[in-house]
Formats: sequence, C-alpha cells, structure tokens
Amino acid sequence: MSLVRRKTYRIYLPDIYKLSGKKYPVIYLFHGLGGKYYKDDSAKLAFDKLDELANKCQVILVMWDGNMDEWEHWPYNIDNHNDVKFNIQMNL
Repeated sequence: MSLVRRKTYRIYLPDIYKLSGKKYPVIYLFHGLGGKYYKDDSAKLAFDKLDELANKCQVILVMWDGNMDEWEHWPYNIDNHNDVKFNIQMNL
C-alpha cells in the first residue's frame, strides 16, 4: 500500500552518528491536532532542545508531517469530518 505522497519530516541525529557506525534506537514523535513536524503548541514540546535530547540520550528522533496536505488542520486524515480522503487513506 502506498499513500503516494511526499512527506516532510525532520530527523535529529546524535552528533557522533556518522562517526560511530553503531545502531541507535529510533523514537517517532507524532504531532497532535493542529500541530506540525516543526511545532505543536498543545504538546508543550521544546523543539529547540531536540538536538540536545538526541545527543544526551543517544537516540534518533523522527518527526513527520501527519497532514495529508500542508494546509489541512486534521492530522493523519482521521476522524469523521467531511474532508476525510478515503481514496488515499483506505487505498487497498
């Protein structure tokens, strides 16, 4: 199955990632309603500290834009609103 969409994302890597050659745990952060991969006011997440967190915990952080289109308010194309794109989301 493919959503046939290019997705925007941010990846935070530990500073020594390229030099170490080792594997790191990956944490996927999914934004909430009204949020984006670069801000989420309702989550109270300190986006300016994510580089520091990746280094301190030696993890990879991945944040992607869960909206089907950048302008949409509803993330992940879910809920029961009138604009759910079943032809994309439920493409079986």
